[in-house]
Amino acid sequence: PPPGAPPPPPPPADIASHGDPPSCAWTLTDALYFQMTSMSTVGYGDLTPSSLLSQVFTLFYIFFGILFVFTGLAALMSTAFAPIVAALRSVLELAFPGQKVDLDADGTPDVEAPPAAWLHYAKGLLPEMVVVVAVQVGAAQGFVMIEGWSRWMATYHCLITATTVGYGDVAITTQAGRRWATLHIALSVALLGALIGSVDSLRQARALQLRKWQGGGRGGGGQGGSRPPA
Repeated sequence: PPPGAPPPPPPPADIASHGDPPSCAWTLTDALYFQMTSMSTVGYGDLTPSSLLSQVFTLFYIFFGILFVFTGLAALMSTAFAPIVAALRSVLELAFPGQKVDLDADGTPDVEAPPAAWLHYAKGLLPEMVVVVAVQVGAAQGFVMIEGWSRWMATYHCLITATTVGYGDVAITTQAGRRWATLHIALSVALLGALIGSVDSLRQARALQLRKWQGGGRGGGGQGGSRPPA
């Protein structure tokens, strides 16, 4: 430009490719990464649809992905880790066995006394919490190695992702990092969702335990009528 003239405007950039020219199309890794961040509701915002057609397609795909694709994927991930969770629960059951009570004094236990509330929820939730934490630690180490982040930054990113908040303030800049992130999102969101679902299942199981205990106590007239541990 001649002296004193304003600088030329920057070339148009495709929002979805971090400032690369529009001719730079997404790779398969980018597309899978975008799909996972969308249907898991993490939504970092680092890849976005840049045309009317892609925006309309994305609107339909998000609903389809959440209702059908991600729910099935989450169930598959939870099933894959179910043996580990079951094994950890077995260990806790051996360490803190339930107390069987013979209500009618016939020598055969009739009902299991409800454990203390804290023990009931700890035995139910701790195994899944251990799995969730282990996945986050492993995923964070992967980001440290792939993206060169600090351990704190990687841990922060993983936890923000697992809760589906997904601020997008920590940029994933490599293709390998996006592949790793796709796997991490699928695992983390599915496992955390299963953990949250377990809270309600344990609440229902606790209520059933108390009903059986109180009903047994009224029917047998014995020690089943005593108050369960708090």
